Amino acid sequence: YHTLCDNLNATVADLYTNYNNYLDYKEYFDVGSSNVLFYITRTIGDKTEIYTNLEEGLSHSIDTTKARYDNLSRTLQDFLDIVTANRMELSPAVEEPNPGKEDMSNQPPVSGSGTGTEEA
Repeated sequence: YHTLCDNLNATVADLYTNYNNYLDYKEYFDVGSSNVLFYITRTIGDKTEIYTNLEEGLSHSIDTTKARYDNLSRTLQDFLDIVTANRMELSPAVEEPNPGKEDMSNQPPVSGSGTGTEEA
């Protein structure tokens, strides 16, 4: 009987210590603070139970990745806008002639009518 009482007192003391440690480190080991993913299945009889944090972990990972991608995209767009503005400032727009439509008003007239009956 005394051994049983001693073991029970030791168990209660361990539980008390463990519970206080749990309270102290609860936020540190919270699911939102962890990168540990788990997926546990337990089958009792014909009933299967699933314990997981994959959905929360993956959702957080997707949100973080999306935010980083959006930030990168905005930064690259800002760089492109700066480069485009600098390019426009350094070389003003010059109209280039359209190669399909040549201006024929300054060209000398062509001799003959083009019918193949010209005199030599």
